[in-house]
Amino acid sequence: MDNIKCERRIYNFKSNTHAHEYGQLILPLKGALSIKTDYKKLDLKDDSLFFLPPDCKHTFNNNTRRGYALV
Repeated sequence: MDNIKCERRIYNFKSNTHAHEYGQLILPLKGALSIKTDYKKLDLKDDSLFFLPPDCKHTFNNNTRRGYALV
């Protein structure tokens, strides 16, 4: 692993589907983040920590209100 990137992202009701070549450690900060993969559907809250492996197609959004997460 050559580098680690940390970003604060804002999520809303609009669903987004994609995959990327790197893994993500997701820490919701505010609101709930709905995430769906081919294997699982989860609602992540501010007491959650989730690892999304590389090359894992996923769909995510926030059904409550605008939410924030560190990824």
